[in-house]
Amino acid sequence: IIKASTELSVKPRLYRPHEPELESPERLLEVRDEEVPAERVLTPEEQAAKEEADRIAAAQRANADQDNAHERGIEDLMYSRLEGRDADSVWTDILPPGFMADVPKNQWTDEQKKLAQAYHKDVAELEELREKRRQALQAELRTLNQSVVDTREAFDTRLDQLFRLKIQTEQDVSREELAIYQLEHSTQRETLLLQDVARLQTDLETAKREQAQAARSVVQASNVLAAVQEEYATLAAADKALEKGFKHRKDLAAADSFLDVLFRLYRRRPKRYGLGVEVPALDKEHDCPEGLDDTLWRTFVKARRQKVASEQQLHAKGEELAQAKAFLRRRQESDQQAATAIEALIEEKAELQQQAQLLNLNADILVTIKQGQVEVTHGDDFDPNYTDAVLINRSHVDELNEQVRQLAQARIEHTRKKIELGKGLRVLEWESEALDLELDQLQNSMRETQLFKVKKGGASKVEPGQEVAILERNIRSRAQAHERRVAEKEARLKKIKREISKRVRANQVLDAELATLAATVGERAQVRHVQIKAVGDGGQKDRLRRVQHRRKLVELVKDQNEEMSLLRSEVERLRMKTFPTFGPAP
Repeated sequence: IIKASTELSVKPRLYRPHEPELESPERLLEVRDEEVPAERVLTPEEQAAKEEADRIAAAQRANADQDNAHERGIEDLMYSRLEGRDADSVWTDILPPGFMADVPKNQWTDEQKKLAQAYHKDVAELEELREKRRQALQAELRTLNQSVVDTREAFDTRLDQLFRLKIQTEQDVSREELAIYQLEHSTQRETLLLQDVARLQTDLETAKREQAQAARSVVQASNVLAAVQEEYATLAAADKALEKGFKHRKDLAAADSFLDVLFRLYRRRPKRYGLGVEVPALDKEHDCPEGLDDTLWRTFVKARRQKVASEQQLHAKGEELAQAKAFLRRRQESDQQAATAIEALIEEKAELQQQAQLLNLNADILVTIKQGQVEVTHGDDFDPNYTDAVLINRSHVDELNEQVRQLAQARIEHTRKKIELGKGLRVLEWESEALDLELDQLQNSMRETQLFKVKKGGASKVEPGQEVAILERNIRSRAQAHERRVAEKEARLKKIKREISKRVRANQVLDAELATLAATVGERAQVRHVQIKAVGDGGQKDRLRRVQHRRKLVELVKDQNEEMSLLRSEVERLRMKTFPTFGPAP
């Protein structure tokens, strides 16, 4: 391209691919010499190396300027110019003969004229060869440029294909990695669930053993409590028998008059009487009633001691009974806690088993869906959420689409019939207007014919002068009628102009109101925009969707009502056709 452009003396258009710096980020850290504004100071060694490199470069340039047979041979061999070397000589000018510049043309000899003709012929041939060479070079240059463009397009196409293949491969690899991760995650979850189930089973068996032991303890404590309760009842009955039989004792029958006093002494106890509380002994000097025999007093004291001993035994047995009840209550609480723990373990185990079953049933699978088949909206397209998405069979979608097509076709057919019916109505309206105009024309003709006066003898007997007068009178009458029509039209025009002026003033008022309302709407729209940014649109899209849906339903109802009215009229017409008709009586 450079050689052809040089021969054509045009600037070569070369495509040099530019590599962006972002493709090689490490270049951002490289410092080039032209980026350093300060003058570089070289050491003696660097200065000597620079001078040597300059000398070698100068020698290479000098050798390049000389005729190098080896390189020239390689160039001729590569560009196939061993036989076609004369193609480059077309750009060498032919020198004219020396006499053409020194000798005037009228003094040329025949030989000089022949040489001049040969020179001009050679120059013409050279120009023709140059033109051919120029066209060939231009064609070759176009071919090379087109080849470069085709090569770039082919490279870009192939690079795009490789890029798409790379993206597809990365998608496949990522999808398989995701499937592997999901399988591994499911396996880990299942393993953890099984471990938890095994742990819960061990805890359940331990809890059952503890519950069995607690149940045995409850039985034993119940038996002990029953025995203590029986002993306590026996002692209580004996103590009550002692108290009831005090007044009926035979050994105290002689002290019948002192029984009430002795019974009070018999029942007297300290205020905080209980187990381990010592009952003070009776003092004969202070407590013995006067006149009571010593033998009876000693018998009474002995009986009282016997009653106190019985009460101490009863209190001791009562304490033992309370301890037995507390022990039984603790054993029952332990048994209840064990039962509650078993129920909790059973529920947790059942829940884990249900999770494991759901994990086996609800396996995560990867489904590749085309973009056009996804109708789920996301708040963030980079983090889609398909939790509430539902997979619908393609057959159901096709059936729904077919139903939609059928309904749309029925709607189109209904609209087409409506349009055809409207066309028919418009044709009938046009025919009615045409008949009205024709009727008006006929009425005008009839009116003119009635106003035309003809003599009794016939039109043929009217004299020429009278006929002219009649025609002039008709003309005047028609002119007057025309003037009346024009006056009516002008009056109507004035009225219309007044109406137009009223409408213009009303429009001006409305324009002022419209400007005010537009400003108000703008302010409210700005406020609404700020509110939407702050708290959201409040379901504006849903409301708009509902309004559109309602409008469509209203239009559908109107169309169906029109269709029903047409069908009712058709049914009425067909029903009337079936009824017999009777003509008027003769």
